[in-house]
Amino acid sequence: MTVKLLPHQLIGVSWMINQERNTHHKGGILADEMGLGKTVQMIATMVINQPNEGGRHRSTLIIVPAALLLQWKEELETKTNGVFVVHIQHGKDKIKDTELLQENDVSFFTIPYVPPIICLRSAVPLGCNHNVPHPHIRSQYP
Repeated sequence: MTVKLLPHQLIGVSWMINQERNTHHKGGILADEMGLGKTVQMIATMVINQPNEGGRHRSTLIIVPAALLLQWKEELETKTNGVFVVHIQHGKDKIKDTELLQENDVSFFTIPYVPPIICLRSAVPLGCNHNVPHPHIRSQYP
């Protein structure tokens, strides 16, 4: 990381790392007041908690508003010295093959482009059936 975290950010990152490594709670939503460093906390968590090179779940999915895609990509690249292979899943650069998509360390999506291939536990509690749509997400994928 190219930035030093503030004390409250260190507490947040420590908590998220503990959740990822020591509990069954994986992933999540960081919700905090504006200006307290949510982005840098998420980036620090990703840097510290990188998956194994051959791991099954190696790619990180980040869903952001379209207006923030380039800002997030720039933040990630500048604060980590290019540690991650980053892809923006938007516009003409959309990848439809999940195998190719998983080759990226980080993929940014906007809500309309979240593909149905993502297994949402709330929609399919006993496994991943890609033919069962999530009731709150409409996809533009065929």
